[in-house]
Amino acid sequence: MSGIEAIAPGELPGAMASPGPDTAAVSTARRRFGVLLVAATLFLIFAGAEVKSRQAGLSVPDWPLSYGMVWPPMVGNVFYEHGHRTVAAAVGLLTLILAVWTARAEARGWVRRLAWIALAAVVAQGLLGGLTVLFLLPTPISMGHALLAQTFLCLVCWLACATSRDRRRRSSPARMRGRDPASSTSPSCTPPSRTRS
Repeated sequence: MSGIEAIAPGELPGAMASPGPDTAAVSTARRRFGVLLVAATLFLIFAGAEVKSRQAGLSVPDWPLSYGMVWPPMVGNVFYEHGHRTVAAAVGLLTLILAVWTARAEARGWVRRLAWIALAAVVAQGLLGGLTVLFLLPTPISMGHALLAQTFLCLVCWLACATSRDRRRRSSPARMRGRDPASSTSPSCTPPSRTRS
């Protein structure tokens, strides 16, 4: 019949086809990877705060190596400064993986751009950290390093939220067309209008 969609048995009108097991697995893995990146970033900020509170910023005077080595003896404040660098390198690698993963698997253009912005931010953060050491802790660069750390945390939190189940459900094409089956069964958030008697 014209004007009426054919509905398969057990299928709700306007419902999107459920993703296959491979698609669901990739989506879940990328969402969890984003949460892992948020947790690693929080730990990195904590490690940076330890460097600042212990005045360990110049305990390693060179960059990007530490005393000309990839892994120097972890003694004294070198443990905090080089440890901070190691965590930062791990966060940078995680961000690179997530950016490439998102660019290949994400359909929404703004989420792909957000992932690349986060990658650019973590690269800039690493460069600011190196300049902080090479120029002997200048206040403007140190402040920029600290502020960009908070900005990067906001970016990765936003990226993790963008891949959450709730966000993807609310931005699905069915809901955008006003055809989400849940809208017909869920109670409306709009209070009923009062009529004057």
